[in-house]
Amino acid sequence: MKPIKTERLLLRKIVSNDAYDMFEYATDPEIGPRAGWSPHRSIEETKRVIEAMILSDEVYSIIYQDKMIGTIGVHLKQDKYYLGFVLNRNYWRQGIMTEACKAVIIYLFNEVKIETIYISHFPDNFRSENLIKKLDFEKIGPKVSLIHGELKDTIEYKIEKKRFERKLLKWQ
Repeated sequence: MKPIKTERLLLRKIVSNDAYDMFEYATDPEIGPRAGWSPHRSIEETKRVIEAMILSDEVYSIIYQDKMIGTIGVHLKQDKYYLGFVLNRNYWRQGIMTEACKAVIIYLFNEVKIETIYISHFPDNFRSENLIKKLDFEKIGPKVSLIHGELKDTIEYKIEKKRFERKLLKWQ
């Protein structure tokens, strides 16, 4: 993973020093369950999660004004690349996740040469659903996904490079 810079953000490999910033939002009961994980109960738990993320090399820290405020990851599951994200509630509704997602999608299409990116959300996660629609992902439909050993209902989407490029032209 190479670092990605946007107008306001730095997306870089997650590091151990991100633990206290992550813990700040990982304890929020509105954050983890919407992404498929339980709120963290201790800083030690957050540190263990970060160590696993460092080993996987799939997750970027989202840095805004020198603070780690969330993560965005690219996960290979059954030969499909899935985008996943989480953001500190204090930074919602500022366009930050839209900016981060666009940057990662552009990187995946242009540098990694992926042709299709997938994303999913739980049926009651309307914030993620709105972002996914804003990014112009195409709805595939409902799906049952295995998340941390449990079957959960999700809604899956995809975007192909050509579709995203057309949307990008409209944004410019």
